[in-house]
Amino acid sequence: NGIRKAQKNKVEIIEAKTKGGLKLFYRIYQKNMYFLGTPPLSFNFFENIFEIIHPKVKCYLAEYNNKVIGGSIFILEKKSVRWFIGSNLLDYRHLNANSLMLWECIKWAIANKYKFLDFGGSRPNSGNYEFKRRWGTKIISRDWRYKFFNKSEITDPRTEKFQIYSKMWKKLPLPLCNLVGPYIRKSMGR
Repeated sequence: NGIRKAQKNKVEIIEAKTKGGLKLFYRIYQKNMYFLGTPPLSFNFFENIFEIIHPKVKCYLAEYNNKVIGGSIFILEKKSVRWFIGSNLLDYRHLNANSLMLWECIKWAIANKYKFLDFGGSRPNSGNYEFKRRWGTKIISRDWRYKFFNKSEITDPRTEKFQIYSKMWKKLPLPLCNLVGPYIRKSMGR
């Protein structure tokens, strides 16, 4: 239904192959992280992914009425394609651009002989988890291992302390969050 809704609303999916396309994705990502109350990763982080593992990365952008409203990054592995990250502008979520970007990636992956689409990690009982579950995914629990350097624990966004910080973050001006967010994010862990 989400795919058909996006198509009916004339959402167009294009592949971003340049730094300019990656910057369009990043601006949407920053706004989405602000809405979620979480500091964003740096643009340099995404740029390094493209430079280091190119051509094993794909970036799709969703356009509606000649405006970029969403983006997704996929990492190509041996037999699978992993959905690394996706973001949409809040005012356009109802258009289901993520569903259409996933569908375009699935069609590309099949045509290029990939066997699996890994939807990536999500916390149970989150909106992201439910979105992925509705695709008929097989849920696989993964054990994460961390090496801490001068830090005792990883930040858990479900804690009351983090929720207070999140509410405060949403009240700051977006340009300030975009400026200092990547530095804060470095200290947060995963």
